[in-house]
Amino acid sequence: MASDSETLYGFTPVAASAHTLLSSVSPSSAAPFIPVSETPAPDTALARRINTYAQSHLPLPIYNHSLRVYHYGLAMKRHLFPSWTFTDETYFLTCLLHDIGATEDNLTSTKLSFEFFGGLIALNVLQETTDSSQGATAPRDQAESVAEAIIRHQDLCSEGKITAVGQLLQLATIFEDNTGAYADCVHPATIEDVSHQFPRMGWSHCFAATIHRENELKPWSHTTTLGEDAFPAKVLGNKLMEPFESLSSAMCPPQTIIHPEIQCPTSSPLVNISDRLPADSLSQGAYKLAKSVLPPALVNHSVRVFLFAEWFAHREQSEWATPAKKGLLCTACLLHDVGCAGRFDGPQRFEVEGADAAATFLRENDVPQSEIEQVWQAIALHTTPGIAERISSCARLVRQAVLLDFGKFFSQEAEDFRSLTELSFPRLAIEKILGDIVVEQAERQPTKAPHASWPGVLLRAKREEPEWEGVNKAF
Repeated sequence: MASDSETLYGFTPVAASAHTLLSSVSPSSAAPFIPVSETPAPDTALARRINTYAQSHLPLPIYNHSLRVYHYGLAMKRHLFPSWTFTDETYFLTCLLHDIGATEDNLTSTKLSFEFFGGLIALNVLQETTDSSQGATAPRDQAESVAEAIIRHQDLCSEGKITAVGQLLQLATIFEDNTGAYADCVHPATIEDVSHQFPRMGWSHCFAATIHRENELKPWSHTTTLGEDAFPAKVLGNKLMEPFESLSSAMCPPQTIIHPEIQCPTSSPLVNISDRLPADSLSQGAYKLAKSVLPPALVNHSVRVFLFAEWFAHREQSEWATPAKKGLLCTACLLHDVGCAGRFDGPQRFEVEGADAAATFLRENDVPQSEIEQVWQAIALHTTPGIAERISSCARLVRQAVLLDFGKFFSQEAEDFRSLTELSFPRLAIEKILGDIVVEQAERQPTKAPHASWPGVLLRAKREEPEWEGVNKAF
């Protein structure tokens, strides 16, 4: 007979085969609509502590993924498995920590498969804390239940048993964030509500890239048992969640309440951006300028463009990857869209206004005129196909990086790097925000949108369908 703690913390043994388990239950009706408000996060000292830990250690897309798994899992439990009596707190802790081993820092710090390392991290974090609040430390049985579920959350078996909390974690991850299986287990309105509260932010591409990343680092990893090519292909083919794939945190109400003391993180990236940029004063100054005049979506975009340009430069063994040139390349990337800022909203195309602003910044930093001209060209021509690619190496790198960020396929390796970069620097609806800014500027000053220019194309598309509120159709 199971002890109270085993029942409380989800150690109840159930069929490891999801097919067998689901075949054994016969709900009296279809899955009901269960909004996020009916599956709140537990208001306990331990839940608050681990939520804070997750917010500070997980990139926003993984954090959102973890909360979606929580809400979908509880919706499934209520509909299909009402006899499972483990605590919501135990499942909440499991969800928050189930992908902690998949962050870039943790992937590269061990030879263990990410689920196994994640289970070990969870076991330690749950039981070791300096927080003196009563109840902030997990009992050993609870911590071990969470660790067991995390270690086995990709252990998809057709025989044997698994814990109830482990099976619920498997069902929720497979259903929603990985392959879209078991679609009838959750009401469509629940999917929509959860997806808007905790946006996917391109999660399928992010997760597929993480799979490729781990398989590259650890060709022995447990994830390979799911199919080195087949599993990421299933993730990318998740049709159930495709309508919500591009939702970003910018589309959500700010500071969505989980419960009064636990709030969604803001849309800012959960990393120190300046640490990802060159340490020279030029790069750091350019970042400071961009951050002071641009909205977060454009700041993230500009940082991604630099990381992509640097990535291309390294692979080409270009001089622009060397310390002597990298600060200039970084400046060109970080300031390539500052012409969208009100501070630099002059009568010329936003690309030219941005190039002029960058040139002024470089002169103030005593950069030689010959180098200023290279940065000016790269920014002024970054939306001009055919010319940017040929006029200089700097302009070509910036152009390629912009194209990669907006979806141009260069190679699978580049795609994987893009997806991983977006984990740290989310897109935040950049296409919508940038397109709207360019059109708004052009409507006020038509000289900013010559007929054949990119701003001109965006302006015409808006005027053809003025009621359209989505991403500009010419973007």
